[in-house]
Amino acid sequence: AEMDIESRGGPLRLDIRELDLELGPAFINGDNELFRRGHVVGQLGFAPFVPRENKGLRMLPFLEIDALLDLDVHSLGFINLFTANLGNLVIDGAGLVQGPLRYSQGYMLAGTDLTARARDLAVRINEMDVNGQGVVRIHTPREADKPLGLDVDYDTLEITRDGDTAPFLAGDSLRLRYKASNYVVPDPDMDFQKLLNDERARERRKNNTLRFEIKQAQVLDMSLLNDYLPAQAPLRFTGGTASLEADVFAGVRKIEGFLELVSTDLQLRAGEQDLEGNLSADVVLSGGEPRSFKVDLDGSTLTLDEVVVAGEANTFDEDQWSAVFHLDRAQTTLRQPIQISADYRLLMSDTRPAVAFFDNQKDPPAWFSSLLTLRDVEGEGSIETGEERIVIPHSLVLRDKADIAAKAEFSPSGRKGVLYARYKKLDLVLKMDAKKNNIDVIRARKKFDAYRTPAQIESRP
Repeated sequence: AEMDIESRGGPLRLDIRELDLELGPAFINGDNELFRRGHVVGQLGFAPFVPRENKGLRMLPFLEIDALLDLDVHSLGFINLFTANLGNLVIDGAGLVQGPLRYSQGYMLAGTDLTARARDLAVRINEMDVNGQGVVRIHTPREADKPLGLDVDYDTLEITRDGDTAPFLAGDSLRLRYKASNYVVPDPDMDFQKLLNDERARERRKNNTLRFEIKQAQVLDMSLLNDYLPAQAPLRFTGGTASLEADVFAGVRKIEGFLELVSTDLQLRAGEQDLEGNLSADVVLSGGEPRSFKVDLDGSTLTLDEVVVAGEANTFDEDQWSAVFHLDRAQTTLRQPIQISADYRLLMSDTRPAVAFFDNQKDPPAWFSSLLTLRDVEGEGSIETGEERIVIPHSLVLRDKADIAAKAEFSPSGRKGVLYARYKKLDLVLKMDAKKNNIDVIRARKKFDAYRTPAQIESRP
């Protein structure tokens, strides 16, 4: 080995050309345990640096190591020393760490292939904790320094959100594949948000990719999805479970993949009415801008069937009823709550659930029940959601002798809008204003056509 010290308090250089160590417990920055025991064979050194000015993590830009590791660690937290530039992600757990590690002054080098097998693998990403049994692998190509890969494979897992006391998702298989720049030591004075906006960091991230796969997972409580809906949403999840599968690929400038969600015990509430049924969501991620959290869902479909609508005047219970929403255009912003702008087509086996909703209002006309005879109906519509309101500027279900249409807005000031129904030459309009509804049969179509939602009025030039 060689070691140079220019002066007290001056630069230090260390070069250990032949390293063979049996290790006992080791700590960094006081309480952070690196490992409890292990074996390291290889080379270790530091480029010239001033120790008093570069303590703890600030030493990493000067570290050089080319060694074979075999460590039994109480905490996998030390892996984060080498993944700090991979994003808002933290790894922890306990287990066995093995493999070659080749690193020089902030960069992972060709031939790195470090595997950690964890009994209690913990990964924190985007305000969620993933816990279970699994394997973490950090690697580079054999003959090239980049890209740096981070693989996380769970055999069993639970995912819990910040602030929740119980997991919302449990499953048997989760795979994360992250590829990024082999530079792994960002400025320690930069928080995550600054890293997102730093020009040099953005340049290093331009080829970053993330792929995650979920198989055989279960959403344990569908009511948690309400946290991602606007507070004024007319439909709320009240219970149920769902199976989930997903395969998503994201780069800096594109995102693609799918999610499949299936629930056979879904519970919902619409206004004063409780609903139960089955839900199948085939979500297509067709594009978007991941850096802005924008995702296109063009081509996605939602299928609802075996619906029960229970109200004061009418109960609908028919296991053959179904409705399919096909999103021709759908743009979402993945914030809380989720924002969406979409155009959709609707296919319903019949209009019975809609009739049940009208019948639960006061004094509907006798002819209205004739709409029950409509079968295989088609419709179209659009929806816009913001942080504080949901706007349905247009929605229409059509048959030759009947129409059902809607215009509505849901905001902190209440629910406002109109629902229109026609059967042959008879029609009505249901006016909604905050908590008060009333039916009008005089010039119903004219009143419906003339109605504008508050958002439409605001957008007029």
